[in-house]
Amino acid sequence: MKKLEICNNFKILQDLFFKKFVKGNKEREVTFRKESLINILSPGRVNIIGEHTDYNLGLSINAAINKYIFIAGYENKTDYVEVFSKYLNDSSKFSLDDITFDKTTHWINYIKGVLKEYIQNGYKIGGFSMVVDSNLPIGAGISSSASLEVGVAKFVEELFNLKVDRKQTVVYCNSAENNFVGVSCGFMDQFSVAYGKKNHVIYLNFKDLSYEYIPFDLEDNLILIINSKEERNLANTEYNKRRKECTDAVRLISRIVKNKNIKSLSDISLGLLYELENKIPEKLFRRVK
Repeated sequence: MKKLEICNNFKILQDLFFKKFVKGNKEREVTFRKESLINILSPGRVNIIGEHTDYNLGLSINAAINKYIFIAGYENKTDYVEVFSKYLNDSSKFSLDDITFDKTTHWINYIKGVLKEYIQNGYKIGGFSMVVDSNLPIGAGISSSASLEVGVAKFVEELFNLKVDRKQTVVYCNSAENNFVGVSCGFMDQFSVAYGKKNHVIYLNFKDLSYEYIPFDLEDNLILIINSKEERNLANTEYNKRRKECTDAVRLISRIVKNKNIKSLSDISLGLLYELENKIPEKLFRRVK
């Protein structure tokens, strides 16, 4: 997206914020200024190589893309969080004293999970009002959920002046998806969203979350991301089952070769795997391979 398009999107979002959370409230109408809104732009990501390598502590190359989640909001001086999603035409309101999983409004759980992580780790967060929009298709494999998580994290960090290391932000967002939403994903999505850099890809080692920026200026060329319209929702797919199978394979191989240093698939060489082909279940063999 061009800078002018992004600015226009935020202007539309700011007008919507006034309509949803200010208009008709005399106290807010008196004090409201568009300039007081916190505006956050959070990109999606594309995985170039290294699928399912994050939770197996391997390597991957990823990049942020020019599709985004847009967030605008401000502190509302209450203990409540109120959110309106323009993209979904849906809203939610909840108390910071009672952050529980919402079985009916699933998208709000990504926001709730992030807030719960910050609160549990001792950060002081107050109530706020927020509008969210997106041109990231949901369930298309370009990390709309991670984009929302990281965007909300950066929003509350800026709104409440929280000093959080960027890598720790990634850890909180990943924990929110693992422990609150219930998807046992690795760090790839949240890291790629938080660390994306123009004209660069991220070479990422999941063993220690070390990374390197690699120049990737395509000049007149393009990477096409094609939306197949085949939706997926990691919370409802066999993603968690796939991760468990990988974990089971590591434990089994470690036990067979009596090597406690084998703690992830990245510790298993192809040669060792083929030596053990007849000693492990066929499905687990395929997962490791």
